[in-house]
Amino acid sequence: MHVVAKADHVVALSGGRVEFSGSSADFMRTPLYASLVAAAAAAADHESGKAAGAGDGDAAAAGEAVKAPQRPSGEKAAAAEDATGASAAATTLTTREEKARGAVPLGTYMVYLRYCGGRRTGVIVLLVYLVTELIAMSSNVWLSMWATNAATNAASDDTRAYLAVYLSLVLVGTAGSPLRFTLIFTAMRRGCVALHRGILRAVAVGTMEFFDTTPMGRIMTRFSRDIDLVDNGLQMTMQGTLECLFSITSSMLITIVSQPIVLVVLVPVLSFYYRLMIFYNSANREARRYTSVMKSPVFTLLTELTTGIDTIQSFGKMSVVMAEALDRLDVVYSCTQLENAMRQWLAVRIELLSNLIVTAITLAGVVSAVTGFGASNIGLVSLSLTMAMQTTGELNWLVRMVATVEADMNSVERLQYYMDHTAKEDMPTIDEEVAALAARAEEGADATGTVVVEPAGPAGAVTQAVQAGSLVFDGVQMRYREGLPLVLRDVSFRIAPREKVGVVGRTGSGKSTLLLTFLRMVEVCGGSIAVNGRAIGAYGLRELRRQFSMIPQDPVLFDGTVRLNVDPFLEASAAEVWAALELVGLRERVAAEAEGIDSRVLEGGSNYSVGQRQLMCMARALLKKGSGFILMDEATANIDPALDRQIQTTVMSAFAAYTVITIAHRLHTVAQYDKIIVMDHGVVAEMGSPRELSERPGSVFRGMVEALGPSESARVMQLMAASGSSAAPR
Repeated sequence: MHVVAKADHVVALSGGRVEFSGSSADFMRTPLYASLVAAAAAAADHESGKAAGAGDGDAAAAGEAVKAPQRPSGEKAAAAEDATGASAAATTLTTREEKARGAVPLGTYMVYLRYCGGRRTGVIVLLVYLVTELIAMSSNVWLSMWATNAATNAASDDTRAYLAVYLSLVLVGTAGSPLRFTLIFTAMRRGCVALHRGILRAVAVGTMEFFDTTPMGRIMTRFSRDIDLVDNGLQMTMQGTLECLFSITSSMLITIVSQPIVLVVLVPVLSFYYRLMIFYNSANREARRYTSVMKSPVFTLLTELTTGIDTIQSFGKMSVVMAEALDRLDVVYSCTQLENAMRQWLAVRIELLSNLIVTAITLAGVVSAVTGFGASNIGLVSLSLTMAMQTTGELNWLVRMVATVEADMNSVERLQYYMDHTAKEDMPTIDEEVAALAARAEEGADATGTVVVEPAGPAGAVTQAVQAGSLVFDGVQMRYREGLPLVLRDVSFRIAPREKVGVVGRTGSGKSTLLLTFLRMVEVCGGSIAVNGRAIGAYGLRELRRQFSMIPQDPVLFDGTVRLNVDPFLEASAAEVWAALELVGLRERVAAEAEGIDSRVLEGGSNYSVGQRQLMCMARALLKKGSGFILMDEATANIDPALDRQIQTTVMSAFAAYTVITIAHRLHTVAQYDKIIVMDHGVVAEMGSPRELSERPGSVFRGMVEALGPSESARVMQLMAASGSSAAPR
């Protein structure tokens, strides 16, 4: 309404009639303008209330970047519209991102250890590190003994023996370093593969509710940053932690053996060092968690920008979006700055403790050499002093590595959360089939194969021949999730095989929700549905959905060939593909390409018009084996009337052997159908043939036809007459 004041001339339409025509100043003084402004304000308040309840971590302000809420397309958009009557508490658009508190539980480490190969693998890794560190320490001890012997016994002839033993220890120690690296890398790589496979499967079979309430940026963070930390960061930090731990332990052992009196200083210093490490880890852990959470809104905004850049530029909101992006980046960088400051704080204190240890060892060595009190091997004393000076940096590095390991384990915790808490559809375990193919690939054998995600339960064989299906609804009730009001209430109807059924109704009446119940995208909470005389719950999901071919409002094409787009499972011959293209009127267009059905389709089908993409989706439905239902969700709402007529002709001819159910945006689309189902606020308001409903006084369908205006109403009646079901509303 904000553009009315800038208009030279205003025309207001209502019910197919011109309610006002004149200047903007005159229009703004009419009651009609006042009512429209009030309605727009109420709608804005309703949408802002919903946006306020939405939470993407701490990024609830994301919706302010563009002043209209983002809407999903296709059946999700209509499904969202169906739920607009829900209360503010129950209609939260997105779930708040989970953030654990406190230390990462021991169970997370045990789960990760199980993914890496179990306790047996963990014990083997620790033993290999222990043995290789003992060998490395033995070479240094042997060298100090050699030096001491040379200093005290100049006439000794043992040089060759000392050299042989020393070289042997060095060579064995050198070979042990890559061995332990390979061992831990292999084990942790196995763990990362298992985690990635687990979260991929959890998300792939996630319910519609999960995707509706989880921002895409949050899912992207799991599959990008968290997987990268587990795959790269955690492997390096875990290896560095074990190396530092065993190196420091060996240095302390040499120091204690050579100068036991150092324990007087070493015990309190190490105790304080341990408390310092716990204190730092607790702060660093929370800082890393906040960093992980704060990065999700950045990915979310990036996703919104890639899909809505044209809209943002059209409304001149680039500066607003850029300001929002900079604010979110500032939050991320502030967390990073805090982490850097904590590292410097730790480095100063670790340096002080390390200097105390070196000073204690030096004083003990000097006192021992001067007074003879507690005299020991001078070579070991020198070695302990040298190793203590190296320990200064290792202590600092160990604390940081331990903190980083715990912070990286937070990514394992986040991945495990999705694996355990993502609501999943009833799909079987396919990991064994995937593992079998992977094993064949490692052996060099042919690993080409298809893992069929066939649901568990009494799922029968898929029928290859086209057999039109029947559908029976009996008192069906459905809500999108617990706590929301019913979207479908006591819906009952019967659709016979080969019937062409149109579903009409106003926005939010429950039209698209019906399609979701057909496919079990959302489970019903009452009543029963039977497909081909069999309860819908008795079907496996794949078996059930294979019986339906969906033609959405927004045609979906993929980067590939024409053949792969219309026959993605390669179930049809080339002749059948050409026949399907001819039935939908695309044969000439595809034949004009040099490679025919093997010609390329660009991403999203950008080298085809919207109408041609829709026709290609219809060809895909024709070639789908075992499908007896054709579902069309306002598939012709965005195309011109001429192409719409062509598509309807195709529906009536090419799909004659199918049961067709169409969510109608234009009434003339379903004027020639066998049956009309009129939905209103989640209930079946009326049902019957177009002729029957148009003749019924007070019929909702009749009112919808009359609301089109004289010309469009007459056109709908002509279509009814052409199909043999003509009647004029009286």
